[in-house]
Amino acid sequence: MIKDEDIKIVDKAIHELIYKMINSKFLNDYSDKTKKISMLDFRVLRVVAENPGKQIKDLLNILQIPNSTLTSVINRLEKRGIVKRVISPEDRRSFNLEITDEGKIVQGEHMKFDYEIAKKYLEATENDQEKQFLIKFLRRLAKSL
Repeated sequence: MIKDEDIKIVDKAIHELIYKMINSKFLNDYSDKTKKISMLDFRVLRVVAENPGKQIKDLLNILQIPNSTLTSVINRLEKRGIVKRVISPEDRRSFNLEITDEGKIVQGEHMKFDYEIAKKYLEATENDQEKQFLIKFLRRLAKSL
């Protein structure tokens, strides 16, 4: 059984972690290109980068977000020159998303930030056993949400 006190402790720890990430010195290194992009936009950009040549409908399945939400994100990213819609060679009625050169720069800067945060998490562990536990736990936590 989960105790109310445990919930309070976990809630406080999560908020402290998020606050420290948001106010991290790494954010100061963000360029103007990355500062005005939402977390959802970065998520979509990352999925597009990791799945080149995928049709938009395939990205919907990966991201598990409504079509209207993905359309809004794509419109924002396309307006900023980060991604572009291209006609799918497999199905000329559909579109694929491609990252532009500008998008690759933005993605690279964001990944640098993500990796610095991940590095800090791993540096907080004391040994390989704790590192492996952290990795396993974060994966399990992500699946359960």
